[in-house]
Amino acid sequence: MISKKIIDVLSHPVTISLILGSIIILFIPKKFPEFHARLVGSSITSKSKTIVYHDLDNDGNSEEIWFFYFNPDTPSIIVRENGKIIDQWNYKGRFNGYAFYDVNKDGLCEIIFITEYHDSTFLQIISPFYKPNESEIIKDYFVDTYKDYNNQKDHSIYFSKFSDRNHDGISEINFSINAAMTKQPRRFYSFDPAKQLLKRSPNTGITTVEPFAYDINNNGFDEYMFNGGAYDNCKPEDSIPYPDTCCWLLVLDKDLNFLFTPVPVGRYKTKIIVRPLKIENGNLLCVSKIHSGTENIPNELRLYDIDGKLIRKRIIDEFQDATLILQNSEKINKLFILTNEGKIYQIDEQLNLKYITELKKIVVLHPNPFLLDVDQDGNNEIIFRGPEAQSLIVARSDFSNPVKLSTPNPSMKNATISLIMKKDNPPLLFLQAGQNTYTFQYEKNPLYSFQYAVYFGIYLLIFLLVFMLKKIQQARARRKYETEKRIIELQLTSAKNQMSPHFTLNLMQSIATLFDKRDRKQALNVLGKFTKMLRDTLINSDQILVTLGEELEYVSNYLELEKFRFGNKFDFKINISDQVDTEIRIPKTLIHTFVENAVKHGIKHLDSDGRIEIKVSADNKSYHIEISDNGVGRKKTKEYARFSTGKGLEILNTIIAYHKKMNKTEISYRVMDLYNASNEPVGTKVIIDIPD
Repeated sequence: MISKKIIDVLSHPVTISLILGSIIILFIPKKFPEFHARLVGSSITSKSKTIVYHDLDNDGNSEEIWFFYFNPDTPSIIVRENGKIIDQWNYKGRFNGYAFYDVNKDGLCEIIFITEYHDSTFLQIISPFYKPNESEIIKDYFVDTYKDYNNQKDHSIYFSKFSDRNHDGISEINFSINAAMTKQPRRFYSFDPAKQLLKRSPNTGITTVEPFAYDINNNGFDEYMFNGGAYDNCKPEDSIPYPDTCCWLLVLDKDLNFLFTPVPVGRYKTKIIVRPLKIENGNLLCVSKIHSGTENIPNELRLYDIDGKLIRKRIIDEFQDATLILQNSEKINKLFILTNEGKIYQIDEQLNLKYITELKKIVVLHPNPFLLDVDQDGNNEIIFRGPEAQSLIVARSDFSNPVKLSTPNPSMKNATISLIMKKDNPPLLFLQAGQNTYTFQYEKNPLYSFQYAVYFGIYLLIFLLVFMLKKIQQARARRKYETEKRIIELQLTSAKNQMSPHFTLNLMQSIATLFDKRDRKQALNVLGKFTKMLRDTLINSDQILVTLGEELEYVSNYLELEKFRFGNKFDFKINISDQVDTEIRIPKTLIHTFVENAVKHGIKHLDSDGRIEIKVSADNKSYHIEISDNGVGRKKTKEYARFSTGKGLEILNTIIAYHKKMNKTEISYRVMDLYNASNEPVGTKVIIDIPD
């Protein structure tokens, strides 16, 4: 059984406020996230123009770069600063891929891009802030040949990390070209701007999607690994080494040779993602292998050493799709697997998966999320596409605080993302999806720092509300207690009046007279009724309400006794219609008070032939009780006022008033004088109305 002390603690305003406040705070939308994003601008641009922002001159302000097509075969690059054109460069063919990097370490960022013309791809490098005749550092440098498929572009360009492979102080430009149906080229390239030499990887049928640079053998130079797929485009009969009838684990060394002989991983309709996994004494290669065909081939995580030898594997059939993400910085070097349902797990060298968090349903950009330091705090945020690619989701580097960027555009599938920098102003995230452009302010939520003050304010408001409600409840309970106490006092007074000493003494004398006359049967009958009336009075002495049936029974016994006491000089009749529910509850003595008055003030002063009639009826809205007598009437009664204390009706009126206050039910009554044809008083009628 719960102790009173525990109940007092649980019902205290402080406890109730803590519980209610916690529930409300739990369900507050977004709960004051640490970061949020708001749309600050949108526009529509030309369908033949791609807009990208980048701080090319390192002055803290972004330049606006247009990759622009006047017509399909004459692309142009236009660079604008503060709304004014710095310069324009015209080319032949079409653009396919771009990057920004300070190649020669002079503090000015170059624009690096690929153009395609006829059957050839060309590398272009421009520096907008050089002199006009010197701004094209590299122009039309031949990279490789290509083919279109059904007059459509059939290959993709992927820029990789720019690194100084030969330690001459100038970074090489690294990128891959991956053809699809046309099969070739599928190579990785490294261009040395100082020597203006291009190095190519061996010619294979292995897909070279999303090259990833990492020094896996700790020799001071980056190696290059690739995401791949078995698409069955290159076949053994094509005489191309390592056809894509299966997936291959491919790693290139600093000279773009095979670090080890490519290793087959999965058959047709399988895709792989490769990332390094740091261990205590080196690195391993982690491969996620996802099969999308109809064959019963399990999805797997695999670990290989840096010589391409399989160490262990784990089936992950619970993942329909998955992406590997490496968090690599001075403070953290961890590998995670991210499912398309948004669940994130950390991977260890035993291929154990430790659940980290969930970002709900997301779609990664390309095979991997897009990394960008959106708020310029030194750590890259991770950008995903939301469900059905209709929004973007920006999360912190540890996957926390996901922020949804919603736009009216139906698809973010091919969105370009860049950052608008303005000195002394927060950066803006710029998106272009088709012809629609959107600018977002991604920032720390100013309310986040005040969330605990807000939470305390919510608690304080709830506490004040609960405290006031409790005080009001206590006041109402006190009033109700006082009302009930007063009603009980009135009921006790009424009960005392019901069994007044005068009435009891006269009745006992009449019973004694019957015994003297040896009328034992009549004496016992009267004594039984008196005993029943006395018992009901005592049992119900503290009751506020009784049933209509109990009240009528009490009145009937009372009239029987008074009839006997007055020598049968009056008679009475009680009629109850069939519609009446005698179980309804009414104030005790409601009928008895008027019946008693009829006897004491009306019938008592008659010599004989007295009559009292009680009729109880009901309709849809209320109950009606009529009490009529043929006594001397109210006018004559005043002459006998000395026989009455006048308290009975006063007590009843008080009881009715308290009953209305407690039960919101208004009982009313009317007292009418009855007259004969000669306008002489012939009695009194009382009509009581009780709402149903």
